[in-house]
Amino acid sequence: MEYAGPSTSGTATATERSRGDRAERAETGNNVGPSCMVTRWDVERGRALATPGTARAHSAFEAEVYVLPENDGDRDVTFALRQTQFCFGLLPSVQFGHTPRSPA
Repeated sequence: MEYAGPSTSGTATATERSRGDRAERAETGNNVGPSCMVTRWDVERGRALATPGTARAHSAFEAEVYVLPENDGDRDVTFALRQTQFCFGLLPSVQFGHTPRSPA
């Protein structure tokens, strides 16, 4: 197993589900607790486990975002140029800046 982010790898000796049930394998969406052979200083809260070589951490990305109009339930205040926005979801919060697209 490997932690996404700065290179840290280790070995999981066991995987347990809730209530101490042993699991032979874990898949996406499973809530498990691996017993890892690393020190507690080698990892940080929120790091993702993955098969070695399959996950990479990114510090920047580009995305196209569709914002609903106010009458469809979205915000009633417009975005200011260069106003910092935050996205929240299942992953850690993401901060992005608004850059208007020039008409093609």
